[in-house]
Amino acid sequence: MRPRNGTKPGLSSSSAAFVEAQKTPLVKLTETASRATAKRAQRIDFQASPAEVRDQIARILERSVTEFGALSTKLAVTMYTETRRDFGAGSPFTATELDLEPIKESAANEVDYVWQNVMAKKFNDVRDTLAVMAESVTRSIYNQTILDNARRDPDGPPFEWSSPTGAPCHNPDHHNH
Repeated sequence: MRPRNGTKPGLSSSSAAFVEAQKTPLVKLTETASRATAKRAQRIDFQASPAEVRDQIARILERSVTEFGALSTKLAVTMYTETRRDFGAGSPFTATELDLEPIKESAANEVDYVWQNVMAKKFNDVRDTLAVMAESVTRSIYNQTILDNARRDPDGPPFEWSSPTGAPCHNPDHHNH
């Protein structure tokens, strides 16, 4: 896929600005997820039985994935659709939201990790631990939504992929030039 101005694939200045602008809503969303989860974690009753404490942690994590995961996948679909439009994609394509059920199952597996470390007093503050987990899951859902749509897009991803170090990805399988 080529930008409308006919330049080489990659981010046009307007697309780069759009992608950068999308980071602000994602940052706000992850910060909100972190704060809300920490606030919920303040209500954990550590005087309850260990099983009840575990159940409280499970409910907090599931609610974070459900609530903020849904918002995150919607935001990613919007970003992908807008970026695709900005690049003048030729083929019809509808970006879709990520199925959160497998992520909820994965988060459920993390409950035992958190619970065991809380009970062993290895975590100084369970609120911080759950807040970081909520932020991480929210960001991960956003990224996975983008990746899944890019893989299905008949025109290829509407932007250059970057490695975690920021170096452009030059894998020809990732682009449909």
